[in-house]
Formats: sequence, structure tokens, C-alpha cells
Amino acid sequence: GAPRDLHSFPTQRSSDLAVDPLKKHIGPEFVKRVDEIIPFSYLEVGHVDSIVRSKLDAYERSFSASPGAKELKIELTDEAGKFIAENGYQREFGARSVINYVDTEIASRIAAAVLEKRKEIGGMYYPEKVRIDAEDSALKISLDD
Repeated sequence: GAPRDLHSFPTQRSSDLAVDPLKKHIGPEFVKRVDEIIPFSYLEVGHVDSIVRSKLDAYERSFSASPGAKELKIELTDEAGKFIAENGYQREFGARSVINYVDTEIASRIAAAVLEKRKEIGGMYYPEKVRIDAEDSALKISLDD
């Protein structure tokens, strides 16, 4: 039989390999109505760093644009980057899983740290730097004025 590894063939061959299982699953009548099949490659773990950095850059811009805020810089240590890749990347979901992880595990922790600091000082607080590190199998967020 034909190999199942779609990545080892040119695009047209990959599309051809995808049509047979598609016909079996949804029927040839529906496949005839499909204009194009676009094969894709899975996101590699090596791409996670650039996705995370892009998301953190967006947080920097957004936070820095807040009224009264200072320009924010978010520092991500290599250890934290590895931790995020190991815990936030799911091959079948690609960039979406990484982005969701950053939103839920990092952005929420930064917000909680800022709110805690505001509570501590009894007023508005805008950090200039956020450092994200990984220690003891967990992410650690620290704020600097």
C-alpha cells in the first residue's frame, strides 16, 4: 500500500493520498464538492519560542498603552521557554495550544501579581519589567519597578 507519511511527498501527492480516506469517511459525492485539499505540516516544538515571544510582545504593547502605565518589558528565561514548550505545546492543536497556555498560565499570573502588588501598596502600580522563569517544575513571575 501507499505510505501514510504525507510530509514526504510533494503537495499534489499529499492531496491525492488524503482523498481516498476522505472518500471512505464522508463519501465520494461530498468529496466532488470540495474545491481544494490543503495539506499542512505540524508545528514543530522549535516554533514555540517565536509564538510565545510574539504573544508576550503583544502583551507588552497592550500593557504599555494603558493610561498611566510605563513601558513594559517582559523577560522570558530559557528555562521558562523550555517549560512552556513542554507543558503548553500539543502537536495536534499547534499554535492554538501554545497561545491558550500563555493566556491562561502566564497572562493570568502576571495580572494576579500586579493586582497583589497594587493591594500591597494601596494604589496603582505599573511594573517596568516582568520576568518569567521556571523553578521547581513551575513558572515563576516576578515584577520589577
